[in-house]
Amino acid sequence: TQFPHNYNSVSREAMYGFFNKHFKLGLPEPIVETDYEPLSLSELTVWTPEHPLPPSGDEHEKSLVRELTKDADQQIAALKPTDSASSAKYREVVGGGIDAIFGRRLADVGAIEQENIEETDRGDYLYYRCRLTNKTLGEVVNTSYFYPKQWNKQVVVWVSSTGNAGLVEGDGKPIPAIAELVKAGFAVASLDPFGLGPDVPSDFLTHANRRVKNTRDYAGYTYGFNAPLFTQRVHDILTVVAHAKATSESPEKIHLVGLGGGGLWTAAAAALCGDAVERVIVNTAGYRFAEINDFRDASFVPGIVKYGDVPALLALGAPHKLRLTGEKQKLPLVEAAYTAAGAKDAFTQSPGPDDSKSVLGFLLGK
Repeated sequence: TQFPHNYNSVSREAMYGFFNKHFKLGLPEPIVETDYEPLSLSELTVWTPEHPLPPSGDEHEKSLVRELTKDADQQIAALKPTDSASSAKYREVVGGGIDAIFGRRLADVGAIEQENIEETDRGDYLYYRCRLTNKTLGEVVNTSYFYPKQWNKQVVVWVSSTGNAGLVEGDGKPIPAIAELVKAGFAVASLDPFGLGPDVPSDFLTHANRRVKNTRDYAGYTYGFNAPLFTQRVHDILTVVAHAKATSESPEKIHLVGLGGGGLWTAAAAALCGDAVERVIVNTAGYRFAEINDFRDASFVPGIVKYGDVPALLALGAPHKLRLTGEKQKLPLVEAAYTAAGAKDAFTQSPGPDDSKSVLGFLLGK
């Protein structure tokens, strides 16, 4: 607060050390600013008849961005996994990029505290409504649990675009798919991803990203400092998975199901869960982040198109077992990733939507 601008002497001297280290300048540290003599006009002049000003303007900037994009795309495409070594490299570079974009993996979730809001005995199973509080990160997730009395030691985290409400009928009974899973012995957990559910204020933007107030309509002012809505919802899924993994009952397997609009969040969460999840069902509805043309879009995630869009999220899930629906075409990248990971048969793709029978069969390994 004692400086009128962020670029003060303290910040500058930290920057000098950074450049000295990473550019290997070899200067003795600490590097302390000294007085300097201002340059003359001729010494400051850059553009001369012998060294003319390069092209500029909107069209040049667009052309430059296209070239940079082409270069990055070629480098990313060259990382397509073909064997164990290239698979590790793909996970290091592309997976590292995705990790940075979402800013959290399952291991980063932290300590979770459970508070039961409702507990009801429904005969063959118990129904819970709970509030999970992430004590480390200061986040809260409202969840629902269907817990069979004859539990098979497996948990299904079911993600719906309508939150907990998407798992029950109007009378409060579970939808057929959930009822079938519970009957088969699976415990089912659902959640209200960030911005969804009855506790959300009426003026909250549930279908668009909130924007930092500024006279310039510039995405960087918002996303330079704040996680987008999509990312926050993926974080909530990670919280539920981490809670299931750490519960005292110690489940033997955890599965992820993302249907009914929850597929993209689930695909991202699965990529960040590592080997903590066993089987994943995702319906992408053929969606791609590249389709977004407005940074206010609720699915806008900065940088994710550069690192491979939806196919990359699915590819990073290898080798856990993946059932993919909603795609009209084959996904060569995903197939290559699973083959390179030695798990070719763990990836199945079906054009149609999943029903209760197919979901149950997949989770039972049939």
